[in-house]
Amino acid sequence: MTKSVFFEKTYQDAIQLLERAHGYAESDLPRHLERMEPFDALRTSAEVMRITARLSQVMTWLMAQKAADAGLMSIEEASGPEYKPTNEPTCADATDEELLKFMPSMVGTLLDESLNLYVRVARLSDLHARQEEN
Repeated sequence: MTKSVFFEKTYQDAIQLLERAHGYAESDLPRHLERMEPFDALRTSAEVMRITARLSQVMTWLMAQKAADAGLMSIEEASGPEYKPTNEPTCADATDEELLKFMPSMVGTLLDESLNLYVRVARLSDLHARQEEN
């Protein structure tokens, strides 16, 4: 399963999004937050943490699958609940449109892209689990 083209594309997309999110958080985000009202900056920071939570769960699952593919852990271990996307609202729910109105556009872009990637990995995880059952 992990050698599929779809998995590799998902892995590459995750790495690229992680790099973009990190770059933004390191460079532009601090300046954007400084210019915001305190409450808006707090809400924006909370949404950035949502991006971080999504990407953490995505990378956890992807790296476990890669480890299983490399023989560093069993497929059963890599399929364990500690590696699966949780589907909790923090990661699985979209951001309220009202919040996006005052946030920097890059935060909105990263929120959308991280949600799309999170949903894709959750589906891959479910598909993988179903394949393991059969």
